[in-house]
Amino acid sequence: MLQLESQSSLVFKPDTGISFPRGSDCSSRFSGFFGDTPMKRIPLTQGMFALVDDEEFEEISKHKWCVTKKHRVSYVVRGTERNGRQKRIYMHRSVTNALANMEIDHRDGNGLNNQKYNLRVCTHAENLQNQRKRIARKTSKYKGVSRDKVNKKWKAQIGTNHCTLNLGRYLLEEDAAKAYDCKAKELFGEFANTNF
Repeated sequence: MLQLESQSSLVFKPDTGISFPRGSDCSSRFSGFFGDTPMKRIPLTQGMFALVDDEEFEEISKHKWCVTKKHRVSYVVRGTERNGRQKRIYMHRSVTNALANMEIDHRDGNGLNNQKYNLRVCTHAENLQNQRKRIARKTSKYKGVSRDKVNKKWKAQIGTNHCTLNLGRYLLEEDAAKAYDCKAKELFGEFANTNF
């Protein structure tokens, strides 16, 4: 992480939404970071903004959008009234026009990035496959890895189809994490959320 002396030493790049040190060429490192499509920012509550493709901007910007948290991820919503009842509409659903029985996965895990390249329509099971490691009192920093107190080794496991598959026990925590990653790629393909 960059340690900077003051805010005045930063230059804001509006095309990325990121501030870079004055006089640096860090912005070139983020070339393509937000996809290759032109995008615009939609202002939100809490001083945040959402990213959308240029072609979606006109329609999306007609509404007032807010930030909401769901499962530790910030998402963009707006309210509307239907049949006398309040209803939430998520920006990612507005962009994709997905059927009600389908879910939308944010490839990068950022619920504020609603550019089409970052959104994919999926089933609930596929969306669960791309979950980040849950914050809990686990013994490992890696997804799918825990400490086996009896054998004093690192245990790798993965869940699929309501079953837990044991992937073995390892001396090194990183080896167990790699075993998880290998099986996740095999089972989940593009939806695999790996450790490395």
